[in-house]
Amino acid sequence: MTKNEFNYKANKLDRIAKIIVIIYLSIFILTITFVFTGKSKTNNRTYVSYTVKENDRLWNISKKYLKNYPKDIREYIYEIKELNSISDEIYPGQIIEIPIYENYK
Repeated sequence: MTKNEFNYKANKLDRIAKIIVIIYLSIFILTITFVFTGKSKTNNRTYVSYTVKENDRLWNISKKYLKNYPKDIREYIYEIKELNSISDEIYPGQIIEIPIYENYK
């Protein structure tokens, strides 16, 4: 193998490595952009802590906080349950987080 052939193969490998790095960086940047763009669209909410009272039900609590938000109450209840890692059972004195959507106050 001559020096020119060796340099040609080394340059070819170097170019392939650069292309691979560019592809990985592009995928990384697109992934980060997608993640942050997705969060910014759904991040228009704040949270309020609510202390469960006697005879409270998730349905009644949800109706109180859902007021003007155009979302099905069942979806909202599901979101509250997921956020607080709870089932349908809530207890007096229990503190739960309730999402409040800013754009719809």
